[in-house]
Amino acid sequence: MQHAISQGYSVFFYDRLGQGSSQKISGYVNQINIHAGILKELSKIGRSGQYTPTIGKPEKLALMGFSFGSYITHAAIGTSPEIADAVVLTAIGLNSTGINANGLVRSFVPRIGNSHDKKFAAWDNGYLTWVDKFANINT
Repeated sequence: MQHAISQGYSVFFYDRLGQGSSQKISGYVNQINIHAGILKELSKIGRSGQYTPTIGKPEKLALMGFSFGSYITHAAIGTSPEIADAVVLTAIGLNSTGINANGLVRSFVPRIGNSHDKKFAAWDNGYLTWVDKFANINT
């Protein structure tokens, strides 16, 4: 990002809903479709120049996602391709033949976050985590 900024590009980061300093909501509600909707709205606002009044509207808008952020970006751009001029998806493996749900669940080995790790204590039972770092890598 520092290189992009040094070349005159602007970068806008945000905390996903339920993460960082953003509002905490139930994990039963906090699903990918909500995240995709938020990204679509932020993209529209970004294109309008609302966040950049001193430099005006951006000439181009590129969305970048990492890991789950890439899935969110993929979902948003798949249903609304006009929200960005380019997309960069990192730390994601897309399977063009469809999701292998059985393999995904077996490698994920999901655990209810707040009963598995104290760092998830403030979240409800709707949030899942991996059983260990190896399951995370395999997923």
